[in-house]
Amino acid sequence: MIKEYGADSFRMYEMFMGPLEDSKPWNTDGIKGLRRFLDKNWNYFNNLEILENDSPEIVERNDPKGSLCESSLNIIIKAITDNIENFRFNTSISALMIYFKDLGEWKALTKQEIKELVNPYLIMLSTFAPHISEELWNKLNNKGFICQQEWPEYNEKLIKEDKINLPIQVNGKLRATLEVEKDISEDNLKKQVLELENVNKFIDGKEIVKFIYIKNKIVNIVIK
Repeated sequence: MIKEYGADSFRMYEMFMGPLEDSKPWNTDGIKGLRRFLDKNWNYFNNLEILENDSPEIVERNDPKGSLCESSLNIIIKAITDNIENFRFNTSISALMIYFKDLGEWKALTKQEIKELVNPYLIMLSTFAPHISEELWNKLNNKGFICQQEWPEYNEKLIKEDKINLPIQVNGKLRATLEVEKDISEDNLKKQVLELENVNKFIDGKEIVKFIYIKNKIVNIVIK
């Protein structure tokens, strides 16, 4: 498996299969999904345009997209810090995927934005995919090794959680994300989740055994 998909993909898949204490079925398709995620990271960072302009206007990021990315980063630092301490590795990886999607909308970044918005993401990714993260850390001209960096800290003031992005899993596998109001009720959430096209195609014709909603963190639909 390592020869075909790489050590990082294999490592991430084992942590992404579901809660650490649960028994989980083996499915090679899941490894392919994690490999695609890492490939996207590799392509994004290798094609990233880094601007030399580090003017205060850009550093302050007054544009809405910049504020969104900054808020998203602080949200996942808080979430992943808590998740790792409680061995919730699968939800940590889901959070990284959500942030990478936000980050992917940025086509050009200043050196300051790399330092503030990208490097913390890579440090957290390195916990799960150490080899590719070390290579990307070096490609961004950072000093030292990523494994020697301090864990990023979050700023509560920059966390805007009126709306949140919830990862939606089916049998422990990420199938979609959904933006909802913070503290949404389970009944309202369930209705929205079951209307998602990418969720429907995996549960169509199958029995829903459980609809698990961990408030403001994740949804997992168990089917058979």
